[in-house]
Amino acid sequence: MKEKILLGKQIRHLRTRRRFNQRVLAERARIGQKYLSNIERGKENPALDTLLRLCRVLKVEPWEIFIG
Repeated sequence: MKEKILLGKQIRHLRTRRRFNQRVLAERARIGQKYLSNIERGKENPALDTLLRLCRVLKVEPWEIFIG
């Protein structure tokens, strides 16, 4: 459970660093805004393909998501 929360916080940090709001990141990653919100709050665990799309949009390597 703690891992999902930490992952969500890191995604939120990277999103705000890129000055994206949730709507923009969700659209660019082709996921729903509510789903992104749930990921950032640690309520959802993203599938690998979703995580890779988020990384691509955020311009980070996948391993960077797990380093906080």
